[in-house]
Amino acid sequence: MPKYCSVPNCKNDSGNGNERKSFYKFPLQDPVRLQQWLKNMGRESWTPSRHQYICHEHFAPSCFKVRWGIRYLESDAVPTVFQDVEVKKTTKKIL
Repeated sequence: MPKYCSVPNCKNDSGNGNERKSFYKFPLQDPVRLQQWLKNMGRESWTPSRHQYICHEHFAPSCFKVRWGIRYLESDAVPTVFQDVEVKKTTKKIL
């Protein structure tokens, strides 16, 4: 079953692209960290299911351990890379 990134305006999926993409489940068992993820995404009033993911592009390189060529997300990682979401937040504040 293909995976899709749940971040607004992100078109990444696990389809047949040339670039290898990694997808990570939301920390549903850690409510504090989950709220940090959702706030950073700009989706605070949204609740992800256990079948939804966020792609590696929204995490800083320091959020990963790489072993044998595989990216592993650190247990305390929080996504912080959201160019399109930041533009929307800035625009709302100005208006």
